[in-house]
Amino acid sequence: MEQLLSDMEKVYQRFVDKAGHDVVSELFHIHIQYIYLYIHYEQFEKAQAYVNKIQEYIEQLPESYFINFQVALLELFTAQKQYAQALAVADTLHQYYVKTNHSLNILEGMAKQIQLLAYLNRGDEAAEKFKQYYTMRNAVEAESANLKLDQLRTQYEVEKITAEKKRNQYYFLFTLGSALLLAIALGIWIYHSRIIIRKNRDLYRRIKEQDRMVVQPLGNVQQRQLVSRLRERLLKDRYFAISDIDISKLVAEMAISRTPLFEAVKSVTGHTPMEFINHLRLEEAKRLLDHSGLTIETIASDCGFSTLSTFYRQFRERYSITPAEYRKIAKSG
Repeated sequence: MEQLLSDMEKVYQRFVDKAGHDVVSELFHIHIQYIYLYIHYEQFEKAQAYVNKIQEYIEQLPESYFINFQVALLELFTAQKQYAQALAVADTLHQYYVKTNHSLNILEGMAKQIQLLAYLNRGDEAAEKFKQYYTMRNAVEAESANLKLDQLRTQYEVEKITAEKKRNQYYFLFTLGSALLLAIALGIWIYHSRIIIRKNRDLYRRIKEQDRMVVQPLGNVQQRQLVSRLRERLLKDRYFAISDIDISKLVAEMAISRTPLFEAVKSVTGHTPMEFINHLRLEEAKRLLDHSGLTIETIASDCGFSTLSTFYRQFRERYSITPAEYRKIAKSG
């Protein structure tokens, strides 16, 4: 290292006169390294020689170089046990650190002062200086702790605000997505409802058209007369509205045989007597849905349907529309 420093010194020394300040500052760093090197090997005379060299040009350099030089002097005097001279340097450094208000450097300098005072057997001064050191150290640690706490608080607030912004973004996106889905669902529902309404209106119109159509009766004259008699009997006193109507009793009341009646109904209407009765019930229910304010439950009961579900099922099978939908279309005109 000594050889390396020597070679570097020679190189920089050539340009001192030409380059001026910049090269002198580089020489300063080389000379300082010489001082520390010779302090390490306790070659104090060689170290002092470089102290003398630095003193020749130190005034050309900024104040920070002077402070670094004082630190090296402090190490040299302490290593030589020249504690009084070291304390004087330590006092100079302390004044500089106080001026620059660098807390950690102040504490480090005070610790060095306490050490040197102890070496000089100036115990009272060392104790007083230690009190100052201890008080300041606690204040610095408290300030550092408060600073870290403030940093944590700031970080927490920043993260909290960031999290809230993200959460608000998520809420906005969720709300927007929900609104879009709701709008889509509403659009589908409206579209579907319009299709259903259009379909129901077409069904209602066809039902009314069928009511107005004159259907050419089937079967022979006797069969048509028999079916007409059956219809009159069912309509009289709303006989068809009996939910548990007895076909055998009905046949007996009409004083005809069961087989001719069944054959006549089948030939003329294409249905069984029970189906024919249900058609009469449905026709009456349809009329009441058109022109009365009775509830659907009441209409179902008044027309002979044992349960509301049976009424709904048979009405849909016959007209391809529910009683509620039929009434809605009828009331809407």
